[in-house]
Amino acid sequence: MRCLFYTCLFCLTTLFYPGCYAFSSHPSLDIYEEQRFVISLLEKINAWRETKGKKAFLLHLPLQNLATRYSQDMAQRGYFSHIDPEGRKPRDRILASGILAKNVGENLAQIKAGQWSVDDLLQAWLHSKSHRENLEESTFEKTGIGMQKDSLGNYYITQIFISDK
Repeated sequence: MRCLFYTCLFCLTTLFYPGCYAFSSHPSLDIYEEQRFVISLLEKINAWRETKGKKAFLLHLPLQNLATRYSQDMAQRGYFSHIDPEGRKPRDRILASGILAKNVGENLAQIKAGQWSVDDLLQAWLHSKSHRENLEESTFEKTGIGMQKDSLGNYYITQIFISDK
């Protein structure tokens, strides 16, 4: 049931945010597989949060769009950083997009071609102090996750977190 809910949200995202899912056309992973990856990642993160007594993250469509655009930008321009080449940090990008947030966090991942799984990514984030802190943060309520493949088949994944309070 939860998977169907997230699938519907992705369909709405593509409808209301054209260009949000301008995924590459590499044959190894199509848009539906990428969506399933993102949905599965969010479900596993939320299940893990529940074991820690935390509320599940709410998927926020504007953040989803922003995370996807940032992954696309990193893949297209060949950088991997929380700070883009123009010097904008996650908070700067969020505020520039018109999203109001009190607290902001961001997790990034760069996965080499053919070496990825949802479980591997989640475990890598959980073994990194700063990534784990973002996943555990009780004040973060909303999230968006985006991914993009570059011309070499490597994936750039962005997860953005915000709280309104």
